[in-house]
Amino acid sequence: MVTEQPTSRPVARISGPSVIALALGVLGLALAASSLSVGAVALGHLGRHDCKATRRTGGDLATAGLTLGWLHLGLVALRALVA
Repeated sequence: MVTEQPTSRPVARISGPSVIALALGVLGLALAASSLSVGAVALGHLGRHDCKATRRTGGDLATAGLTLGWLHLGLVALRALVA
């Protein structure tokens, strides 16, 4: 009786800064906290670089965090100009 060995797949490693950037971007926009949005932008850039340098996954998460962070900071700047 021949048993087949299960093939092991490499586990995709997600970049930590990318995940945190997305979380900070969502929280920064939801809570209207500019400091969280600044963190989202900084960690988003770090996460994108990390994904490219180490071939980890999560580049899309970093881009989403960057987008949300810049969106909130742009709205804050617009509100400051209008007021």
